Amino acid sequence: MKKIFLSLTLVSLLLVSCSNNNITTTNMNEENNLEVTYLNVGKADAIVLKYQDSYTLIDTGLEETSNILINSLNNMGCKNIDYLIISHFDKDHVGGASYLLDNFSVSKIYTTYKSSDSNTNSYNSFIDKITELNYNDILTVVDTLTEFKIDNINYVIYPASGDDCYTNDLSNNSSLLVKTTYENRSFLFTGDAEKQRIKEIIKYDISCDVLKIPHHGGIEDNSDKLISEANPTYSIITSSIDEPEDQELVDLLYEYGSEVYFTRNGDIKVTTDGDNIKIEQ
Repeated sequence: MKKIFLSLTLVSLLLVSCSNNNITTTNMNEENNLEVTYLNVGKADAIVLKYQDSYTLIDTGLEETSNILINSLNNMGCKNIDYLIISHFDKDHVGGASYLLDNFSVSKIYTTYKSSDSNTNSYNSFIDKITELNYNDILTVVDTLTEFKIDNINYVIYPASGDDCYTNDLSNNSSLLVKTTYENRSFLFTGDAEKQRIKEIIKYDISCDVLKIPHHGGIEDNSDKLISEANPTYSIITSSIDEPEDQELVDLLYEYGSEVYFTRNGDIKVTTDGDNIKIEQ
């Protein structure tokens, strides 16, 4: 991995407005846009995808930030969650799920498998709520490639291989990979994938315009391979002020010409009409 000097980083910062995928930012008609909002819920993931009156939610943040998630959905005008995807069962991804289910009806739920180290209070609260609401029939544990569509929005969920493939961090490495495509633009959501899961991920077509960096910006031996294969114009890191990302990872993103945003600086809303992209924070 190439070392990056401060001068190169500064140059990259000056050049991030240049798109490596020929994307332009512009004002767009709101009627048929896909809006992807990465919520500021600390070192945790809660990502809302809105298309017209349809809502998909990827992860639910922490229990203690569930009010932020619920208030944000209310402010967006959400009445029902069409698809809830839980990438894995760490508390910073499933912690707000039981509170979400108390406040919004959900049509379909996708989760990863329960790994041997994901037996947490947050997981148990989520499963108890599923049982209480008689939601078992709408819950799917993803063990094969799974696709669904909302009008022109295509979702592909790639499952993890399984516990016996990972020597550590079983819950993180069980993270689902989700790729969302709207016409000519795509988003990749990587949960908390670590080294062994990244090795699986890079076997797929993971090219994307916007990449949610795995594991809150933690650096791995093969992070450079992930970034190279994804080739994102924009990268989102869900870190916090108290628990920041690895600077080496940020420098690597700048080296590849990606523009980097951090949820610790506030909610990030990415809007696309299928061609143009606009980012607000």
